[in-house]
This record gives sequence, C-alpha cells and structure tokens, in this order.
Amino acid sequence: MPPKELPKKYIELSGQLEQLADGIEGHSDETNFPPQLNAEEPRQKRQQLENSRQDYHEKVIAADLAYEAYEAFAKECRQYRSRSQSFLHGLYGKYDDILREFGFTPYKKRARK
Repeated sequence: MPPKELPKKYIELSGQLEQLADGIEGHSDETNFPPQLNAEEPRQKRQQLENSRQDYHEKVIAADLAYEAYEAFAKECRQYRSRSQSFLHGLYGKYDDILREFGFTPYKKRARK
C-alpha cells in the first residue's frame, strides 16, 4: 500500500521539473538547442503532478473517514452479537448444543475431580 503522504518524493520531483523548465528557458536561444524542448511542458507536468497529489490527498482523507465509519459500525455489530449471545445463554444455558445453530460455540462441561 502506498504511503499516505508523499512529501519528500513530491517536493523532489516538483523541484526537478521546475529546474528543468528554468534550464530550458535559460538555454533555449542557443544555436544547437533541441527545438523539441520547451519550458512550458515541464511546468504543465509539474501542475499535473500537483493536481494528482492533491487528488490523492483528498482520496486518502475520504478513505480514512470511510474506514472510521466502517469500524464504528463493526463495533456496533460486535456489541449486538455479544448481547444476542448473552440473551441466548440466558434462554438455553451456556452448555446447550442448540447454540451452534446461532453460530455460537457452547461451553464445554467440565468433569469434577
């Protein structure tokens, strides 16, 4: 799973793209400089990188909120199951095999020594 925050990698790559754009801009008027390179493309890619990072960050926050809601509901379900088990123990006893029909393991009867 990817980390929740990518600040070091993002900052490094963003800086490299900006430095590339500055270098292209500073040397683009040289005679043998390749015409395929322009300063605008790395800046556009840097902006896309920022947008992608922001989108990722928002989705991580949404995923955290969804997980918290899931955990809260799972806790509610566990409590419901525990209450149900207590009711059934009161009705049938802790040792009755009928508890298996409800998904609970009955207690084992101990022999006295």
